Amino acid sequence: MADDMDGVFATFAAATLDGLLERQPEWATGVGDHRYDDRLTVGTAAYYEEASRWAGDRLAKLAGIDAARLSPQYRVDAQILANQLTRLRFMIGELCEQEWNPMVANPGRAIYNLLARDFAPLPDRLRSASQRLAMLPESLAAARAVLGAMPEVHIETALTQFAGTERLLTWELTRRAAEVDGGEAGLAAVLPPALEALATHTWPAPKPIWSG
Repeated sequence: MADDMDGVFATFAAATLDGLLERQPEWATGVGDHRYDDRLTVGTAAYYEEASRWAGDRLAKLAGIDAARLSPQYRVDAQILANQLTRLRFMIGELCEQEWNPMVANPGRAIYNLLARDFAPLPDRLRSASQRLAMLPESLAAARAVLGAMPEVHIETALTQFAGTERLLTWELTRRAAEVDGGEAGLAAVLPPALEALATHTWPAPKPIWSG
């Protein structure tokens, strides 16, 4: 019966979508799922290997679901899910953007989306921003570890974008924090290390990663 297979697929799809969102917390925030707003991706080589392996495993399990027995709407959903998993594996294993595009690790949008959208009270969103900032040194260090040679145009663009992120943190984030009782105090422990991590990332000693 199609209904039986629909139920199997719906359960599988929900778990797979949760896995996609958990592994990409910035994307989750962007699409309106706020369970992972306190996290930043720490893109180590092991992280990318695990994500690609997981996506491949889910694709294999999805192929084991008989699409011919799904109702039309779920058949479409199955193809969308397969496309998303295939895209993740392609981005990691074929495009390998994390190895040559320094803009991948820019946390600006991850912080901006918490400030620009009124999906929760400002104190809650600031708390999530602080938690993301606390992870920023580890996240940027992981990005440096996997980056290799980078095109000059990407270097120039990334430097501009990271400068914009620094302004976002020092101006907009601190301005919004001042609107909340205790907001500035909540940033006090995490903002200086985050700004230092940004500075190190864009011009670390003794050898800048931006040398290409």
